[in-house]
Amino acid sequence: MRRVSSLRLGYRIAARGFSIRAQAFGLLGDLSWYSGRGSSPSLTRKLDNVPERKKINLLHLSTLVAVGVLVGTEVVGASWAAGWALGGLLQLAPTISRIFEAFFALCGFVLLFYFMRTALKNESIWQ
Repeated sequence: MRRVSSLRLGYRIAARGFSIRAQAFGLLGDLSWYSGRGSSPSLTRKLDNVPERKKINLLHLSTLVAVGVLVGTEVVGASWAAGWALGGLLQLAPTISRIFEAFFALCGFVLLFYFMRTALKNESIWQ
């Protein structure tokens, strides 16, 4: 019998946590029907701290996607070609040449990551 009551208590706690999150995201209305005592001060405090939703600026987003594709293609392609050129210039075995290509391509992806991170800092997609 004691186990059943602890399961019910756990269910109530889980349901209460879900309802607080659901109300914070605007999925439910007033939860006074659930507790029977009206809204609690802690619930009101939590809802006051929820930031207002921001809209995405689609013009800035499309610009950043286009720049990412353009710059990414150039940087990764150039670095991959540099690995291929060094492998051919040094007359390395094909396996070693492929390792050079993969390493340089990885460097290109790292450069693309840092470029996009800086671009997002300078041109925010949020209104």
